[in-house]
Amino acid sequence: MRLNDFGVMKMLSHKVLFLLTLWSLWFFNYSARTIFPPILPIIEQELMTSHAGTGGIFGFISLGYAFGLLFASPLMRRLSRQRILFLEHGGIILVLALFYFGQTYLYFTILCLILGFAAGAYLPSAIPLLTERFPPRHWAKVIGIHGIAPSISLLIVPVIAAFLLQVVSWRTILLLFSLVGILPLLALVRLAKAPPDSTVHSKMNYSSLFRDKRIWVLGILQGVAAGANLGIYAVIPLFLVTERGFTLPGANQLLGMSRIGGMVVPLIVGAIADRFGYIRTLIAVTFLSGVFTLLMTLSTRELFLAIFLFLQTSIIVGFFPLSFALTSRIAGQENRGPAVALVTLFGAISMALTPWLLGTIADHYSFSYGIWAVGLAAMLAPLLLWTFR
Repeated sequence: MRLNDFGVMKMLSHKVLFLLTLWSLWFFNYSARTIFPPILPIIEQELMTSHAGTGGIFGFISLGYAFGLLFASPLMRRLSRQRILFLEHGGIILVLALFYFGQTYLYFTILCLILGFAAGAYLPSAIPLLTERFPPRHWAKVIGIHGIAPSISLLIVPVIAAFLLQVVSWRTILLLFSLVGILPLLALVRLAKAPPDSTVHSKMNYSSLFRDKRIWVLGILQGVAAGANLGIYAVIPLFLVTERGFTLPGANQLLGMSRIGGMVVPLIVGAIADRFGYIRTLIAVTFLSGVFTLLMTLSTRELFLAIFLFLQTSIIVGFFPLSFALTSRIAGQENRGPAVALVTLFGAISMALTPWLLGTIADHYSFSYGIWAVGLAAMLAPLLLWTFR
């Protein structure tokens, strides 16, 4: 082995460790929101709130998340991305710990707003850092690896939380989870020091960003994909129980199993995109997710419904890392962070509105009609990509 090989290996190991650090930060960021569903019934009883009031907790988190995305760009003009990551992650740790002292609904809503705000600053800072550390030919794969974190979070965190509820209170669960978050924070301090941001914050060109039709198209696609992902995820148990005859435990079990495919699909989609092109892969992923969404609503047999649910939830998660990689390519170095924030904002709005819209449609017709409409939108949305020609 030549002497300079050691330098190459050291550089590669630093990049891998940096990727793992950001992965752990994203996992914790996402888990700070997915940890709530199993403990919400207990919180509802303790605070004596209505079902609507309890469900509003997610609305306040989404609202705070949207504000976090809006303020991410101004923050990046004054602070390094590493420092923003440190502050947002530390904020999430602190807020989760403060839930321990919650006694009123107002206290909860304020903390939920702050939690969402802190979480919203992550992606606009993390995605540009990833694209700076790795060459463009690997962006889809690297962001794909990074994008596996939400799927793993959705799969294991609610299960862990439900298990812990049998031995400790919900307050202790959130406190323990906040303490676990200190580990990736320490890793970030050690690994994110060099190289520094290469972006010159004062050169952000917002006018060129807002004039780029491709960014708005990706934002619309992000909104459609978010609705097909977490928007549908929020109502699937109700759909299965009320319209397909499932028991609630059976519906939750099927929903959990359907998320297994999402642990590997982002990586596979990333490799395909780096090989065959971003646009073609994005069209295929979005269109196929729409097809399987439609087939899911049309299925009357449990076996076929389970198969199409698995395919739909597995494929749609491959959209997001690919979208972020494409956004990074077209936005340019100086606008990469604001572009990611703008595109993600569409997704945040969709995640907040889609469950409400699906529930409203179900009150007047059925969940099938609403889910069918989301699937049709996903099938037609790739037509907007003609702007990339």
